[in-house]
Amino acid sequence: IACIGSQYDRTAELRRQGVLDTLKQHGIELPAAYLKSQEPSRRRGYLAAAELFALPQPPTAIFCGNDTIAAGVRRYCLEHKIAVPGQCSLIGFGDTAVAEDLDLTSVDQHADRIAEALWNVLRRKLDGEEVPPETLIPTSLVVRGSSGPRPPR
Repeated sequence: IACIGSQYDRTAELRRQGVLDTLKQHGIELPAAYLKSQEPSRRRGYLAAAELFALPQPPTAIFCGNDTIAAGVRRYCLEHKIAVPGQCSLIGFGDTAVAEDLDLTSVDQHADRIAEALWNVLRRKLDGEEVPPETLIPTSLVVRGSSGPRPPR
């Protein structure tokens, strides 16, 4: 399992750490070559995929920190005849229209709930009320055609 994330913001770092922590709980340590952190663009997703698939043991699954990065990985796989999910499962983050268009499994961060929480914090602040230091909004996985069982080695 590889992880391609963004290098620009705290949420990207938290997503990457979440992947690492979850895998560690299951006894899986990611090789350093399987961790990519760069500009969150399609082009960088494509280039990261090129690096990953050039490895002696390329990953059989890739988690991307957003759907845009995943779109670049998907393009690389299409151009290089790497079957998704047959050879490599692919997961994005954000559950954007891009994910739906590409039949991409993605983590839904529930933008509507985020907007509601932001409005509530702003309203409380304007009313002079105490604002919670943190608001947690659960995510959910939207499974589509880009993920499947682990391919045999």
